[in-house]
Amino acid sequence: MPALAFILANWRIIAAVVGVVGLLGGAFAYVEKVKHDAYVEGYQKATLEWTIKYNAREAELKQQTADELARQQAANDAAKAEEDAQLEAERKRQMAAIDLAMTLADEAAADPNKDNVALDAAAVDRHNRRIN
Repeated sequence: MPALAFILANWRIIAAVVGVVGLLGGAFAYVEKVKHDAYVEGYQKATLEWTIKYNAREAELKQQTADELARQQAANDAAKAEEDAQLEAERKRQMAAIDLAMTLADEAAADPNKDNVALDAAAVDRHNRRIN
């Protein structure tokens, strides 16, 4: 039983060594806990910061998209209005041409010299109005 005698003779030293090892282990565990807590806190802080930045960027992109869609809609509306104006002007021009043709046809039908072989002044006038 020499080991038991050694332990009994040096129990204070052994207790001190066990105490120091325990203190070192406790200090190491505490430092690791502090490091872990700091990591988690930093991660949560960074997550919050980036979430705020991400949400702000998403809101900015949504606003830009809405602005672009509104701009496109305004441009399309303006182009449609211009096209409608052009179509209306063309319709009026065509109606005026039809009205002139009908007027000239009525005048030609009412012309007393309509059956003559040669054109008279009224026929030439009607012809010139139709061309211009």
